[in-house]
Amino acid sequence: MSARRVLTGEGAAGTRSKAQAASERAVTATGTETIRVLLVDDHPVVADGVRAMLSAEPGIEVVGIAGSAAGAGELIDRERPDVVVCDIEIGADSGFDILRRHRDGRRDVAAARPAFVMFSAFERRSYFQQAFQDDAHGYVVKGASGPELVAAVRAAAAGDYRFGADVMRAVRDRVRRPSDRLLEVIGLIALGRTNDEVAHELGISRKTVEGHLRTLFNGYSVASRTELAMLAVREGWIQSGIVGGQS
Repeated sequence: MSARRVLTGEGAAGTRSKAQAASERAVTATGTETIRVLLVDDHPVVADGVRAMLSAEPGIEVVGIAGSAAGAGELIDRERPDVVVCDIEIGADSGFDILRRHRDGRRDVAAARPAFVMFSAFERRSYFQQAFQDDAHGYVVKGASGPELVAAVRAAAAGDYRFGADVMRAVRDRVRRPSDRLLEVIGLIALGRTNDEVAHELGISRKTVEGHLRTLFNGYSVASRTELAMLAVREGWIQSGIVGGQS
């Protein structure tokens, strides 16, 4: 991935200067360089509120709202937005899938490759890392201020990347993902399986299970099965389950 100009968002809620405001009004008045934004969110109240907030900003036009991945694809193709403000959990759909589809599948159609700003209620390290890895142009938590989202939209439209300090810290501190076999062990441990049960379900010996656990405990500096399962959930390796079993 090429080097990115990342804006950390410090002071994002600051007041615009008179010169900036005048420039934005001039852009809107001429009808050129208006930032066309598409919202993707399956909660109408949230989407309507964000649309009202962004539409009140000089130089920003909300061209549509989609409540599903299919709807987002149709509107992106039809409206050619500059920026997509996209939720991550959209019913059974994933905002990251939408991002990747329009990042990878449309390289020959520049107009159909908008910049994505991920907009989520979740402050998960795994989501922060995925957004950065998938080349989103920003990540804004739904509890953030309006000016913070506006700043992220403007940065994305300009080709810049805007991530908060928490996101950048998560990216820097990313934990190495275990192998598929070790993830199978972790998943069963998180469900409260004993070593014998894990061995039986995976078709391996109890001694091999114990060796896998030693590798995981030492590699990730955890002291118990519960800590291991909690780490896996926090990093997004497995879904939250019932944690139990031996310590």
